[in-house]
Amino acid sequence: MPDLAEIRETGNGGLEIVGVIDFYTSPELLKHARARMKSGGNLEINFAGVERVDSSGAALMLEWLREAHKHNIELRYTGLPEMLLSLLSVCGLEGRLPI
Repeated sequence: MPDLAEIRETGNGGLEIVGVIDFYTSPELLKHARARMKSGGNLEINFAGVERVDSSGAALMLEWLREAHKHNIELRYTGLPEMLLSLLSVCGLEGRLPI
C-alpha cells in the first residue's frame, strides 16, 4: 500500500502538504492544488509537513508553477525540507522556483 499525502487549507488562504510526495500521491496533490488555483491572487504552498519526497515532487512543483502562471497567480513555496532542497539542487531547479 502506498504512503499517503494530504493538502490542507491554511488560515491565510494557502495550502499545506502533509505526508509523502511520490509517484502515487502526486496526481491527487496536483488535482487539489489546480482546483485552488482558479481563484487568482497569491498562493503559498507550505511543504513543512512533507515526510518524504521523490523526483515526482520536483515535477509537481514545476506543474503548479505553470498552472499559477496560467491563472496569473503569484505562487510561493515555503517550508521546504532539506531532502526536497537537495533534490531541487541536483535537478538544477533551485533558482527556477519561487522558494
